[in-house]
Amino acid sequence: MLEKNGNWSEDNANISGRLKSLGHQVKYSSFSSGLALIQWHKGNWHGAADPRREGTAVSLQAEENP
Repeated sequence: MLEKNGNWSEDNANISGRLKSLGHQVKYSSFSSGLALIQWHKGNWHGAADPRREGTAVSLQAEENP
């Protein structure tokens, strides 16, 4: 989800509501860096993590499109 100018956009609020309805836990926090992202692309999940922070990202082969 994308945060701009210190506020979540309406689109992101809709996304977080949809994620919650699917059973995902959504956490809101303020931060200046340390991003972690995932993307579904061509049958795979792809991840990225800010290398300046703890953690890592991996890409996994999925059984089906989520």
